[in-house]
Amino acid sequence: MPSKLIIFLIAAGAVGAAAIAGTALTLGKEKKALETSEVAGVAEDMGAVVPPDTAFELADAGNTQAVSGAEPVTINPDDFGAAPDLASATTAPVAEAGSRWGIGKEKLRAPAARACVTKEEMNEALMGSGCDCSCDGYAAQLSGPASDQCGLACGIPWYGCWAPDPTQQEIETTVLSTLDGYDPQTRALMEPTLREQLQNPETIAGYRGAMMADRAFTWNDERMCPEE
Repeated sequence: MPSKLIIFLIAAGAVGAAAIAGTALTLGKEKKALETSEVAGVAEDMGAVVPPDTAFELADAGNTQAVSGAEPVTINPDDFGAAPDLASATTAPVAEAGSRWGIGKEKLRAPAARACVTKEEMNEALMGSGCDCSCDGYAAQLSGPASDQCGLACGIPWYGCWAPDPTQQEIETTVLSTLDGYDPQTRALMEPTLREQLQNPETIAGYRGAMMADRAFTWNDERMCPEE
């Protein structure tokens, strides 16, 4: 299964993904320790505030210099195995252009409650279910006849068809909370960039999609039976 961060960037779309990759969502997962004096010094030399992604690149530059005398390393993509199947039923929920339901749109009713799902049940459902995991497919599921297999295989992508979207306030709080833990001077450099992004509707849509993806994975994990 693709990592949640990869799914976040897919769900967010091009504009939202760029914003997330450069700032908020990556900050919340892997904070790099930035020396305030270095960031402030570079900003002063350039005569402008250094945006967060540039600041990270500058911080990495010192590590690069330490190995400048080493032999260049050639990365073979095959070393990392096959690329993830992003078209599988485990992909995160995203807004559908041609549907009336989904993230940022109308919502369908939630699925019926059921007993916890075993790992065996989930694995069997994911083995070539042939289900329509779009919101239109979920609407057909609700109108019947319902397929328990599709309910399992499409649970994550269907989540955005029925679950409430995060509010504007929830998005802003979540994004700005990624700055928690930074010293005041570093936060003062980074916060204006995030606040500016939060004024962009496309960026907000990207953050909304990322948060819904995170919630979908959490919901799916919670419905699994405890392992003995």
